[in-house]
Amino acid sequence: MCIYDGKAGDDAVHPKVLTEARIYNENIPRLSTICLQRIVRYFGHVARRDTSNLERLVVTGKIEGKRPRGRSPKLWSDQIVEELQIPVSDALHQATERDQWRRLVDGIKRSHDPQ
Repeated sequence: MCIYDGKAGDDAVHPKVLTEARIYNENIPRLSTICLQRIVRYFGHVARRDTSNLERLVVTGKIEGKRPRGRSPKLWSDQIVEELQIPVSDALHQATERDQWRRLVDGIKRSHDPQ
């Protein structure tokens, strides 16, 4: 597809079409935002499980033992604290209220996302 350059031709796109496409794309969140929302949504799902559940132990970062050498991987709990600006214990408590948690997840936007 050729971008409209002022010439009439079969492969030229009318400026109105480009404007409509731009307006449509402004309302689509970025992939990084969608991934982050899914991480936080899954955290809420796991947080509502029993405290002895293996998934919950892994997500909250309470696994004992030694880590391998090298840079530490980013923990799920670190992402939650970084994005929500609240401690993990408060996030675990808030996740028990499903409707409130859904509103919180839907409100997540990255700084580079369209407003």
